[in-house]
Amino acid sequence: MKTSAIFSLLTLTGSGFVAAVPAGNGHGGSGTVPKANIRNGTVHGRYSPEWNQDFFLGIPYAQPPTGPRRFRPPQHYTQGLGNIQAKQTGNWCWGYRGDQWEYPQDEDCLTLNIVRPAGINYNSRKLPVAIFIHGGGFLIGSAHDQRYNMTFLVDQSVKEGTPVIGIGINYRLGGLGWIASRQVAGTKNLNLGLKDQRVALHWVQENIRAFGGDPKKVTLFGASAGALSIGLHQLAYNGRDDKLFSQVMLLSGAPTFFATPGFPETGQARYDHIINYTGCLNETDSLECLRGVPIATLNAAINSTAGQYIAPTIDGEFVSGLPSESLKRGRFVKVPTVMAGTTDEGAGYARQLVKYETEAQLRGWLEATTFFKPHMLDTLLNSTHYGDSVSIPSAADFSPARPNDPGSIAHGDQYHRMAALLGDIWFIAGKRNYAQRLAQFGVPVWSVRSNVLPNGYAAWSGAVHTTDVNFIFNNLESPGYDIGGTGVRVVQNPMGGPRANQFKDLADFASRSFVRFFARGDPAAGRKSGDVNWIRYKAGGSSKANQIVWDVDDNGIKVHIEQDNFRQAGIQHIIDYHLQGSY
Repeated sequence: MKTSAIFSLLTLTGSGFVAAVPAGNGHGGSGTVPKANIRNGTVHGRYSPEWNQDFFLGIPYAQPPTGPRRFRPPQHYTQGLGNIQAKQTGNWCWGYRGDQWEYPQDEDCLTLNIVRPAGINYNSRKLPVAIFIHGGGFLIGSAHDQRYNMTFLVDQSVKEGTPVIGIGINYRLGGLGWIASRQVAGTKNLNLGLKDQRVALHWVQENIRAFGGDPKKVTLFGASAGALSIGLHQLAYNGRDDKLFSQVMLLSGAPTFFATPGFPETGQARYDHIINYTGCLNETDSLECLRGVPIATLNAAINSTAGQYIAPTIDGEFVSGLPSESLKRGRFVKVPTVMAGTTDEGAGYARQLVKYETEAQLRGWLEATTFFKPHMLDTLLNSTHYGDSVSIPSAADFSPARPNDPGSIAHGDQYHRMAALLGDIWFIAGKRNYAQRLAQFGVPVWSVRSNVLPNGYAAWSGAVHTTDVNFIFNNLESPGYDIGGTGVRVVQNPMGGPRANQFKDLADFASRSFVRFFARGDPAAGRKSGDVNWIRYKAGGSSKANQIVWDVDDNGIKVHIEQDNFRQAGIQHIIDYHLQGSY
């Protein structure tokens, strides 16, 4: 129940909303449609003269998980597919929040999009590859989400002189991707969404040379649930290195997460609800029965509080045990890593909760959703950790002051304190813990804190979860998304307004840095004169925990290096007494 309550809020991080790449008709400079000869067919894409890029969209990387393949691991294509038309994005996988239901959804959704620079002789040159895994709390989202448009990053890479190929992948969501119960345990049918991602990574290894990519130079990057997924790929099969990626970038997520550990039986009540709703309760093989249920009926069962699956499961294989234990023992793939997040990660989610006017109410929430014992909560809430004056955003960043600001009035006197606690427990402590552990094992690590408040976001709510995405993708055109008391709010023109020029400059700096990481394995390698140097996050205490901070003001962009030691006592308490036994 604790897990369900928490993850149901995480799913409200926005979903997508138009085709993931700009429309573009016409052919390449040679007058031909771009194509790639892969192992089981020929992929025909389309050329964008606007961007001088080749788009290969909606490429199937596995057989449709429909009919007898529903609730099974993804199946490779064993037969030839002939000519594969990849000129338009495919379906979204079924998602379980209304904010994505206006888009074409289907079980036949295991596809990926590839964007590459045009005009390069790929017979003699192979480019680095960046694969994005979207977030959405494992319930919503798609590679087709316009916020994750690879066009701008690929364009930036060409300008930098280090062209890369961008890829986005879809995977199954909700109950279709994460079903778990005693009946499912031991059948190899757990963690289907993770297995979808894994098969997509294998597909890239087998086929990316045909598109001009280097399979030995692959970066995984993802946001929120996508970042958690990447962390689990690093820890998968007790840290076995299948050579699927050479470096990673985790945005607002880490494998040492906040949730109660999920075992197959954790999902039993949800499974019982689904088989009862669909008439499969008394069948000898209820999972086989579910494979024959019409998708509309099955979705009605899944898309309810009682039927929503919202997290990976410890299965003894892919997720071999508690990620926190695997990490402590060094059982993970050790590759260069960037950890990124926002200053005010929890501020939006705190608005999803009921009004908290008193410390007793806040303490009750902590008792219901965390592992803290009473004496641990006493320490957590004292003045040296998360006392009453703790505030997210910082009290200096908004006016009027608490309790007269809109946040406190609308969401309770404890809102800003709750925002700090929630953000640290759910995101920031996991990010810091992961960076520290990686550094201890000698892994090159860089850390980022985005403090920028985009256009259209209230100062009292701060730089909330995912507000850094537009900057990372150099996406000046996409709307933003904010999580509030009424669900997801679309924020129009987040990169515009009176600081549009500063936002543009910061997006240029951020995306150039990450392109350098994709291409060279170091966000500082080849930086421009005047760029702030990225300094590695090192082991040895908070005095060596280097972290780059980016922000803007009316005079320009503000980028500097800090030590990752804010709220040190409180966050360390969370790491020691919550994350070490958590997911």
